[in-house]
Order: sequence, then C-alpha cells, then structure tokens
Amino acid sequence: MSFSFPQNNLRNLRFLKCNLRFNPRTLNLKVLYLWYIYTMKQTSQHIILFIAAVISLYALSLPSCSNPADRTVRDKLALVDTLLLSDPGAALDTLATLPDSIAHPSTAAWRDLLTVKAMSKAHNETIDENKAKSAAFYYDGHGDSLETQSRYYYGYMLILHKKHDQALVELYKAFNLAQNQNDIFFSAMSSRGIANVYSEFYALDDELYWNDKSVELFKQAHKLLHAADAELTAINTLKYIDPKAAKERFDSIDSSYNLNDKYYTTHRDQIHFEILYINKEFKKTIEHAQSMLENGQQLSSNKWSKLSEAYIYNGDITSAREALDSAIALQTTRQDSLLNDMTLSIYQYKTGDYRQAYRSNNSWAHGSADISQSLLKHPGTKQLTEYYRLQSDINQKDR
Repeated sequence: MSFSFPQNNLRNLRFLKCNLRFNPRTLNLKVLYLWYIYTMKQTSQHIILFIAAVISLYALSLPSCSNPADRTVRDKLALVDTLLLSDPGAALDTLATLPDSIAHPSTAAWRDLLTVKAMSKAHNETIDENKAKSAAFYYDGHGDSLETQSRYYYGYMLILHKKHDQALVELYKAFNLAQNQNDIFFSAMSSRGIANVYSEFYALDDELYWNDKSVELFKQAHKLLHAADAELTAINTLKYIDPKAAKERFDSIDSSYNLNDKYYTTHRDQIHFEILYINKEFKKTIEHAQSMLENGQQLSSNKWSKLSEAYIYNGDITSAREALDSAIALQTTRQDSLLNDMTLSIYQYKTGDYRQAYRSNNSWAHGSADISQSLLKHPGTKQLTEYYRLQSDINQKDR
C-alpha cells in the first residue's frame, strides 16, 4: 500500500523546513501545531509517516542552521564589505584568509563578487575571470543590486581580458538593470564601462557620448571624484574630434571640481600633456613633461614618443633621440610600435637621413592601414553595437 500527503500538508512541511533552517528553537511549537491538524483527519499509518518526515526534516536542517564555518566566512565577508572603500588592500588580505572551497552557493557567490570589487578598487588588473563569471552566473535573474553589480564587474573583467564584444553585452545589461532599479551610481559606472569598450573600437562619437553620460550621472549621484575623472576621459576623447574644444573644456575643469586626490591629479596631468601636444604647443608640452617627471610620474611609451616629437619641433635633436630611445624601450603594443615608427621617420627626416625616413614612414603607413581595416571588419563596431543599443532602454532622443 502506498501513502501520499495531501498537497496542503506538503506545503506545511515545506514551510516547516524553511523555518527550521532559520529558527530551530521554534521546532516544538510547529511540530505540535502540525501534529494537531494532522491527527484530526488522518489514519495511524499517515501519522507514522508524518512523524518520520518531521524527524528527517529536522535532521537535514540542523547543519545549515548551525554551520560555524559558514558563519565565520560570512562574518569575514561582511568585514570585507566595510573595507572596500576605505582600504581595498586590507579587504584583499582578509579575502586571502578564506578557504578556496565554500560549500554554500550564496556565500561563495558573495565571496567571488567581493573579490572582484576589491581587486577593481585596488586597481589590480589580475582579476580571476572565473570568480567574476561565477558571481554573474549565480545572481543572474535576481533582478536586484547584486545582479547589477555582478554584471558590471564581469564586464569590467572582460575588458581587462580583451574580450570587448562580451564586455559590451554585460555592461549594457548592467546599465539597463541599474536604470530599472533607479541605481544612479551603477548606471554611471556601467556608462563609463561602455565608453571604455567603444574606446577599444575607436568609435569616438559613441565613446564621447557614454563618457558624457557617465559624468552627468556621477554628478547626480554626488560622486564628484568619479565625475571629474570621467570628465578627463571625455576630454581625452574630444581631443581627437576637436582639439581646440578639448583644450577649452580642460581649461574650465578646475572651476568645476575642487579635488586634491593623487590618482585624479596624476590623471589630470596626463590629459594636460595630451591636450598641449595635440594642439601643437610643443614648448609647453616639454615643460609639462619635465614637471611630471620631477614629481615622480612615469611616462608611457606613447608619451615618450610624443615628447620626442615635441623636442624635434622645438629644435632639440639630442633630447629628441633620448626620448625616442625611451619610447622604443617601453613599447609593448602594436600601436606603440607604429607611433614610434612615425616619430622615428620625423627624426630621420630632420637629421637628413631621408632614405631611412622614407622606410620608417612606410612601415608606419602600412601598419596603420592594417589596423584601420581590422577595425572596420570588427563585429563589435557595427552589428553588435547597434543591436545592443536598440535592445537597451536608453532614450536616444537626447543624442
């Protein structure tokens, strides 16, 4: 003979199990209540089965109610959450003390999300792709702030791993989630991330649009440091579209923000260098670069190459060669190499080595053409970009 519980009582048992997980001290009252309801209507065989089921549920729920290891991990994660803004390095140190394997899925997902956030805030670019992905996977469909954050940081990680098509997808999802939740800060962060992806595609108009949107949103969220930093990035994009307009915008930025932050100051100095260079103010470019070096700032291969060109047009060939050698020593990307070829061709021309100048110029021209063609064929530049723009909830009327 087979036995089955009526559906109403099955629901009661599920309710009982759920409550046992969180408050086992109420066990006796709940069991007595269900016992009373059940014995009013059921046979002795049903009652025996009912008692067995209650005992099983109690046994299964006790470990999850009193797991000291999980409670310890969650206590440490709560500490990490409070350290993220004030001391991300200490947050990472605390995370390093946690076990690699965490049994409870929600605790593991929270650990993974906080790890990615801490590494981002510490400007650590060695983010574990698996942690970012697992957090996004766990929170998928939750429709809450944790899903928004996990989507954003997964997109951020994908940018670092040069997976820009996927990053654009995740960041648009994060933006839409943040908009639906009226989360202004993560709307701004996602906008900034989308702008970063467009930067990789050399889609300047889209990059500028999303940077400007992030500036506006950061101001609404009263995050002035973020707004100022995004403003600098927008100016850096604008310089390729309209150098004079970029200079005017840069010259007015200090009146908008009163900030004394080392990271912001360094970023501002870097952008100032670019504005002076692109507007062909070569003497000021040299003076500003020397000031940066005196203050302990490092110049990239790209900036050393531009500084070399500034020295050439300022008539200091010796310093130009030294700066160019520094640029070549630091080059790590194809773009670095091409810019150095262009500067080298100018240097060789100015020193009368016309044949070598012609060869260096050809190397630069062919390499630039190859990059341009590859960008035109890039799926993210047109189809993917347009598709996800249409799928988003963004009001395009203000563009």
